[in-house]
Amino acid sequence: MKRNAQVVALLPCYRNGSRLRLAGDALCDFQDIISLTQEDAEQFMIELFSHARKENLHFHFHQLSNRGNLCPLIKIYANSTGFDYYQKTIGPCPWFKLAEDGETFLVATKAKLRKRVRRALRKLEELAPEHKYSILDHSQITSSTIDDIAALHKRNQHRKEGDSIFENQSYRKFIPEAAQEPDTGIHIIEVRAKSGELIAFDFGFHADSRFYAYLGSCDEPSSGGSPCVCFLHWQMDKLPLMGIRDYDFLCGSEGCKFDYAEDHYKILSVKIYSCGLINSIKLMAYRNGREIEGGFETILQASHKRLAFAFRAKASFKKH
Repeated sequence: MKRNAQVVALLPCYRNGSRLRLAGDALCDFQDIISLTQEDAEQFMIELFSHARKENLHFHFHQLSNRGNLCPLIKIYANSTGFDYYQKTIGPCPWFKLAEDGETFLVATKAKLRKRVRRALRKLEELAPEHKYSILDHSQITSSTIDDIAALHKRNQHRKEGDSIFENQSYRKFIPEAAQEPDTGIHIIEVRAKSGELIAFDFGFHADSRFYAYLGSCDEPSSGGSPCVCFLHWQMDKLPLMGIRDYDFLCGSEGCKFDYAEDHYKILSVKIYSCGLINSIKLMAYRNGREIEGGFETILQASHKRLAFAFRAKASFKKH
């Protein structure tokens, strides 16, 4: 949305048939609206819903943070502009406040976690003596850097479902390009053996005083631990020096994240339809846990045929 030729609100979307989705929803943990002021965001939503009604569009915002700006705006303006919505929780985003340094955090944390961290660090030293941590940003993040972390991630993807995100060549090209922009706050934190071999990495970014741990992987036989353990202790010493106060794991319910977490917020999937009989039935189905989007028209047509047959049968019975 522009005012006096200046962009004052932005929500990148793409159209899929009659559905509007948020750009990058297959790659990002969550998205949000960007605006100069809260009033600009509110006016943007009014105009967006007005446009959607005229074009007979509906929305599927797959991953929204319940603490972001977009969720409360949807709740306020969907109903007031003739829309209704359904939301479901995708997963939690655990986070915690960083201490002054890693040792201070360990002293204050639970004994079980403290022992696990110290054991993992000892194991790493045994398996990869004289290993080296590095924080890379801006021009230090090159296509060669991405090739290294992509290879490590793909080798260890067998522990999770689906393909590695680094199979996507556009994604691999995007990271070093985006890292050159200082406002993105992108960092790659890596651990290399004395030989130079990459044995673990953590890819994330910071905004204001919060660090977001987006993606990590490690070669377990070489590192003897996980990014949740090996990286965090080292980062707890370095991130506070960069003005970082909060560490955000982003979406995921892994136990190692909640071992550290002091709180969490939620990622939601939100579907928004204009009010009407057919759309009300769709929303009712979603709320009852049924995904009928793809086959809905077929179901509706079959219902119409059954109703038409019933009326013809009734009329024929009256004649006779």
